Amino acid sequence: MDPVTAIGLAAGVQQLLKSLISYGQDVKNAKGEIRQLSLEVTMLKAALENVKTVAESSREITEHYHETDSVLVTLNMATKEAAEMIKSTESLLEELLDVLVQKSTGNRPLQELKKVWQITKWPLRKKQARDYIARIERAKNWFTLALTTDDTIQCREMYSKICDIEQTLRKQGAYQASRELDEARSRIISWLAPYESHGNYRKSLDYFQDGTGEWFLTGALLNWSNGKTAPLLWLRAKPGSGKTTLMAAAIRKLQTDQIPGRKLAIAYSFCSLAEQRSQDLSAILASLVAQLCDHDQSLWELVDHHPALGRAGKSLHDKPKIEDLMGLLIQISEQIGPVHFMVDAVNEAKEPGRIVDCFEALLGRSKLIRILISSTVETALGRSTSNQAEGKDTIAFVHFPIDAVSADIKTYIEAELEKRWKLRQLSRSLKLEILSALLEKSEGVFRWVQCQLDHLTDGRRTRTIQDIRIALKNLPLSLEQTYEQILMRVKEDDIADLIKPFLFWLCFSRRSMSLAEICEALVIPDDGGEIGPESRLQWPHELLRACGSLTTSASTSLGAHLMLAHSSVSEFLTSERLKAGPMGTFHLEPRTADSTISKLCLNYLLCSEFQSGYCVTDEAFANRMHKSPLLAYIRDTLWDHLYFVDPHGPLGFLILRFVNSQYLPRRGNFGAWLQVFNPSTAFHSIEETTVLYWAAREGLLPLVKLILAVEGNQNLEKKGGVFGSTPLHVASWTGEVAVVKELLAAGADVKEQNYDGKNGLFWAIAEGHKEIEQLLREAGAELDEHMENLVRASHDNPNAMYHVSDDSILDWNGLTVESEGRIKLGDETTPSVNGTQFVREYYLSNLPAPENPES
Repeated sequence: MDPVTAIGLAAGVQQLLKSLISYGQDVKNAKGEIRQLSLEVTMLKAALENVKTVAESSREITEHYHETDSVLVTLNMATKEAAEMIKSTESLLEELLDVLVQKSTGNRPLQELKKVWQITKWPLRKKQARDYIARIERAKNWFTLALTTDDTIQCREMYSKICDIEQTLRKQGAYQASRELDEARSRIISWLAPYESHGNYRKSLDYFQDGTGEWFLTGALLNWSNGKTAPLLWLRAKPGSGKTTLMAAAIRKLQTDQIPGRKLAIAYSFCSLAEQRSQDLSAILASLVAQLCDHDQSLWELVDHHPALGRAGKSLHDKPKIEDLMGLLIQISEQIGPVHFMVDAVNEAKEPGRIVDCFEALLGRSKLIRILISSTVETALGRSTSNQAEGKDTIAFVHFPIDAVSADIKTYIEAELEKRWKLRQLSRSLKLEILSALLEKSEGVFRWVQCQLDHLTDGRRTRTIQDIRIALKNLPLSLEQTYEQILMRVKEDDIADLIKPFLFWLCFSRRSMSLAEICEALVIPDDGGEIGPESRLQWPHELLRACGSLTTSASTSLGAHLMLAHSSVSEFLTSERLKAGPMGTFHLEPRTADSTISKLCLNYLLCSEFQSGYCVTDEAFANRMHKSPLLAYIRDTLWDHLYFVDPHGPLGFLILRFVNSQYLPRRGNFGAWLQVFNPSTAFHSIEETTVLYWAAREGLLPLVKLILAVEGNQNLEKKGGVFGSTPLHVASWTGEVAVVKELLAAGADVKEQNYDGKNGLFWAIAEGHKEIEQLLREAGAELDEHMENLVRASHDNPNAMYHVSDDSILDWNGLTVESEGRIKLGDETTPSVNGTQFVREYYLSNLPAPENPES
């Protein structure tokens, strides 16, 4: 062995010891691990010092006697296994040192990362630390054996066993790492709650005709992607021009035509009137974050360690803030390189102006980000649409060129004439008639052309060549006339009375719905009766057939769901033009939509099959969900609809019936709904939780007022939920200021505590709700010194308090965190307990006092 190699290894061990000593001085929560690691490293260092001495003695003997080969005190150090052991030990030391140095400092000095209470996080989880300790111990034992025995066979066998162990551990480590990554991804997705746009992307791409859109795909798109134009490219056109389809094609092109050597990450989102979540800026940004993490799996860990996620573990309401998501997008772009964000139909978002402002802010903070958006021509949001006026460094607008779009429509019609079998069998001359007629009146609107082709292939309306020629002579002049003609045909259908409510649900539902959900919604009784098999629709697909081009379906994470075929359909159905026209009976009123749907949902929940309350077996619950498909929609959206409704109006009677059902066995209809809303809720929690609790939790102030007016203080202090909280507790937790004021005015006790001894003031401070904290203190709420320290720590250091899965934080003083949040106190014989809350308080109660008590 070369003594230089041994000296280098010893030096590496010395550097590792210095790092461990540094941690030992700063870290409060892993003293045992650091001590054990330091001990094993010190013993390894001693073994390597002996190896160095042997190597130096061997060299002196060799030089003195002029031997051609080294003479070692033990022949084991001259074997191939010794060289491999040296190499693996060196890799082990470098790996551990890299973990300690990188995770402790990152790009900043260690001191900058200390929290208010001087807590430096130990980077190794308990299992990781144990693995490193075992690997170092094996290396130490081998070198010790190699120096103290002449049995080469024994050393080789031991080396072989070490290699087998290392290989097994690597496999286990890879499996564990994959499992932890999946868990982190699931936890993050639950926090981000992104909108899933892939279904809309695939559906839009299906409409794309190869050979079209080249004016954009090979021109403005590539110039923007290659940095030759402004970083924000804005594609604008009139409704129905094919913007969404073109955006889908642009995404596919950038994904498939990657420049060799250029690592480009692409994330997209499709806004849609059919999906409420797709219209929220937070959901759009969350979707971009999630897609980038899927692009590079290592990014899930970066998001998992974001401070905002640590605090989010406490509350379903504490979703990521816009600034958090923007910061994550910038961090990710800095880590993976250039990224392209592509967002379609911002005009269908709730706040298009805010979206554009946000994107401009992102571009101002990162040169690695480029953004492409699309909208209708009416959506300019105060920006000049002149590229010359805006300048190269702000926004570049792209408008659909008439000639190029006309050529694309011609290509599209020709392809459809061959693709649709009913048209493919027509004579060449008739095909040319169709092409000429549609091209002449299309005015650059793909959507109009598609609707006419749908009508020409509708076997109920165009059965003969003569029917087709009549249809071509009477083509509608616009999309509005097209939709009006469809409604005229619907009015003659034998299921016409179901079409308006069918379109109503598609237009105003808070998320896309399955056919089974909508069909269930169409037969809801007004009197709380039973929905029997005889009252359900037998041929629901007839609804889709009758509506023709007004509706479509798309694949979502929840399965195949229905929606209006285009945003122009929703605009038409709610327009004053339709209301005043001959088809005015189909007009849909948006101002009363939430009230109408709330009434229907409450009538559904009051049906007799739900009076029996919550189900006591999983089989019974699964059967209920299967037989009553609308329950899934009500679970997801009821509070959203009720939020905009005045319960003192016509809905008041239904709401009171629903509220009073909580006094039936197994909480009646209310208990059935509560189980649907949260299937994991324990039976005793359902029995204890009141409607007032949920109204306070969801911030439904009018409903809170109605319940208090009817019930008075009867359930004001009634405890519910997992932790036995009062309505005041949950309103303080979720930050509902107006509800807290109403509950205080009704006489809510600010000193009332939940099962863990916490009151509303605790949760207001923990969640950072300053106004509620002030309201509660003025009403007489207070915390003792221990609880005050506990809540301040939870607010200032959320990762330490709530990352219960991070067992390195919680492993000290004989406390060991096991899988799934279980813990052990003391030795191995001590039984495990399910003590997440206990662990949090135990950790915080053992923290040192802050250096600056006023901080």
